[in-house]
Amino acid sequence: MFRSSIFAVVIFFLSISLLFGASGYVFLPDVEQGGCLIAVSSTGNGIVFDSGANQTTDEDLMSFLNNLKSSGILKSLKFVVATHYDADHIGRLDKVLNSSLAGSDCIAYDRGTSGAPGTTAYSNYASAASSHHRTTIKANATLDLGGGMTFHCLCVNCDLPNGTHASISGSDENNFSIAGILSCGDFDLYYGGDLPKAMETKIVPFVKDIELYVFDHHGSDGASGSDLLTALKPEVGITQMGKNSYGHPNKSAVTRFENIRSTSGGRPLMIQTNYGDENDSRVDNSLANYIADKSMTLTGIVTKGGTVAVHVADSEYEISALGIDPPVTLSCDGSQSLAMAAF
Repeated sequence: MFRSSIFAVVIFFLSISLLFGASGYVFLPDVEQGGCLIAVSSTGNGIVFDSGANQTTDEDLMSFLNNLKSSGILKSLKFVVATHYDADHIGRLDKVLNSSLAGSDCIAYDRGTSGAPGTTAYSNYASAASSHHRTTIKANATLDLGGGMTFHCLCVNCDLPNGTHASISGSDENNFSIAGILSCGDFDLYYGGDLPKAMETKIVPFVKDIELYVFDHHGSDGASGSDLLTALKPEVGITQMGKNSYGHPNKSAVTRFENIRSTSGGRPLMIQTNYGDENDSRVDNSLANYIADKSMTLTGIVTKGGTVAVHVADSEYEISALGIDPPVTLSCDGSQSLAMAAF
């Protein structure tokens, strides 16, 4: 169900945007243990990265998208991106692609068919994507949503923006993740699916200073390495996760994040969408500044969702959630060019 409190916040800032020329919105729906990011430009064009698993969640993805449509924020989906083929990332992308929100012009981007898994989740996704100009994205490609919002691809299938291929041992699906930077005016956000440390180090020469970092692999200790975090210098980090047995978010990954310094020289702000397992020694919920699902108690009772909304307005952005009260407003670092802009 679309959470009424978040919906009210979004509608309020939509009206403000008409006065101050806001650039757009970013949403991280509470899909529990999974990945999903939605971005909408001021033109109403939207992009969906991943979808979470095909399971019951606090935030029903299709209801969320349909409410964005009925509110006038979202006109249609221009792009749908599957960062990789794990079921907790593509489990409901077929529903997104088969909906009326994804019209005939919507393009499904992914890493291609090489080594694709034989899972039901992948089969359903591939079938739906085939009706939407399924395209293998290229490293250094830029998807343009209009209104100053773009997504720049930094890696896919271990390919890098300068035309080289990173040599990574193993055939883990995570290695092949699409990662990149979503920009909206002066606001920049990193999203990289389940990209592991070994690939993170390879994209360091091509990244830039950002505002918001979505933790790779839900805050796994095998991702969010110091090299990448130091290069990105984010002001805010968000771990998108739910009840799990993997130790997400791992306190070592969170500590690495909190040990870096943002562009302003301060400690970055740490947000979790949900509580991690307090009985797991790998998890320390106290490290988070905010837990978006504030009603999820340590006894596991869930009554509200942990969806996070980001509103970008000129050189500022505001982060809101049921567990972030009042919302947090921050200034953007300023416009920069990616390292590959000259190529």
